[in-house]
Amino acid sequence: MINKKTKNLLIILLAGLFLSLGLAVYSQICGQKDQEDIEFQIYEKGIYVVSIDSVYFAKNSDIYVSESLETVYDVAKKNNVKIAINTGFFDPNNAKTISYVLKNNVIVENPENNERLIQSEELKPYLDKIFNRSEFRVFNHPHFYIAKHFDPLEEKCIFKYSIQAGPELVPDFDLEEEFFILKKDGKVVRESVSALQKVARSAIGIKKDRILLVAVSNEKPMTLEELSGFMKNLDVEQAMAFDGGSSTSLYVDKNLIGMETDKPTFVLTSAKDNAARRVKSILIVK
Repeated sequence: MINKKTKNLLIILLAGLFLSLGLAVYSQICGQKDQEDIEFQIYEKGIYVVSIDSVYFAKNSDIYVSESLETVYDVAKKNNVKIAINTGFFDPNNAKTISYVLKNNVIVENPENNERLIQSEELKPYLDKIFNRSEFRVFNHPHFYIAKHFDPLEEKCIFKYSIQAGPELVPDFDLEEEFFILKKDGKVVRESVSALQKVARSAIGIKKDRILLVAVSNEKPMTLEELSGFMKNLDVEQAMAFDGGSSTSLYVDKNLIGMETDKPTFVLTSAKDNAARRVKSILIVK
């Protein structure tokens, strides 16, 4: 015969057990583990790949938006981050965005507020394509995908942020659809972001339970089509480009990610004078 005191103790123990099991199940579903796993690889001279555990990325990444323009290095240092890379497009003449940035499903940077963009008579016929370029979407659990800006959000856990740039590199690649080139009579008459030229590039890819950040320096410049091919070779499921050319910047604190080295930080800049270009939006990982 179990007395009342023992019975209450058993109830408390069982409640604790069920709570633990419930948390474990929630962890399995919404990915609430904290596995720090960041790998930095020099794929070959001029090509750099940062591979990040998706759960860690979801919990510790964010988009930093500058009120004016700042270098990736300065933003990384003042925020004490492990990884930082340039992201969206912007107009260096007025420091206003050409890419949407959303946080918690609220637009915090809107290209429709960039008067130089929307008042351009040359671009007005193509604004619908520019505004609907690809964006990388992040949720507060390890769920990510790349979609066009006007595609509806998936209802899975809590939306965290999205950053637009483009074009989509994997699985589809179409420079015309996102107005990175304009063709007339089958000939290219306009290109944006040096789409067909070999320049420095940056990109992001989704690969199973990893997020890959890629930076290509002036030592190994690529066209966007070549970048698409490279991302496919990394076996990513989805990928898109960030702003490239002289905006391409990558910061890696090798000490913070557990790499023992004489040079604690890796800094890639791509401006022709080797100076870091100031940019509008930066993806950071703490």
